Amino acid sequence: MSEPTILTFAEISFALRASGERAAHLRSRLSINPEAGSDTVVAAGVSSLLARGLATVTDGDAAAHEQAITPGELMAGVTVGLSSYTTHTEVIGWIVDEPAVLHILSGPYVRLMLSPASHGQFLTQLTDPSQPLAMDVDRFLDLCTVGQGEAAVGIRSESTATEHLPAIDVSAAIARDASGNWHVSDSPTAANAGRPITRGGVSAFLANVLRQPVVAG
Repeated sequence: MSEPTILTFAEISFALRASGERAAHLRSRLSINPEAGSDTVVAAGVSSLLARGLATVTDGDAAAHEQAITPGELMAGVTVGLSSYTTHTEVIGWIVDEPAVLHILSGPYVRLMLSPASHGQFLTQLTDPSQPLAMDVDRFLDLCTVGQGEAAVGIRSESTATEHLPAIDVSAAIARDASGNWHVSDSPTAANAGRPITRGGVSAFLANVLRQPVVAG
């Protein structure tokens, strides 16, 4: 639904203004400083979005001589994703000897993927929420297991109950040992102590434990 785009923590803080009480929780999970919710930081985010063409200024309350900030398509999607998600999946691994984290916020309208980068930036992408969540996790697993040798990925997925599905809380770890053997564990910190499995079995395991989101009709 969108090309991967770098956003700063200040730009994301602007989008978080629409998230209400969950904003503080999201800042904590995304490792964004609590003070990033201040008016000063949000104003910096707005200035950056305007300069990049990711938001525009429109007429607001004429009587109060105010102007409104209208998010562009990407930021509108990010705002919706942050405020309406029902499942938060966090996947941690290593890509080319560098630690990597992927946050996947899945909801009825959009799926938002955020991957922390350097200097308070996030690689951001909107994807189709009708696609199985397990597919996005499997792609990240592929990135973390390129080549041969040892590799491991930890997964944590939490969701709130919906009309169609109960709440879930999934913790798991997937590992490949030096001999190329795969293991899966229900503990995110004990992958190598888990049960043996094939790579195809890993995909089936992910499809089983990560629920298919319900998309608004």
